[in-house]
Amino acid sequence: MPPPTDEEVEEDIVKAKALCSEHGIILMKDGDNFHGVKKIGPEDRPYQAIVKEKGKLTSSNKVLGNFISPEMAAFEYARHEGSKLS
Repeated sequence: MPPPTDEEVEEDIVKAKALCSEHGIILMKDGDNFHGVKKIGPEDRPYQAIVKEKGKLTSSNKVLGNFISPEMAAFEYARHEGSKLS
């Protein structure tokens, strides 16, 4: 599959920000992080939202999905973490 266009990435970012607003989620900024969003690493696209066991990569990690923008991956991670609090 070809990589997403710049326009597709920008649309995904706008959608992620709208979903965050709708769900009351604030993406944590991280100036030291490659993408500037907490929990999203410098891996190549697609960006993965991964729930790690005790903060480590293991075979029991749960992949929440692959996303074309780091913002959407961060939204899905935050939504998953928030659902554990309910």
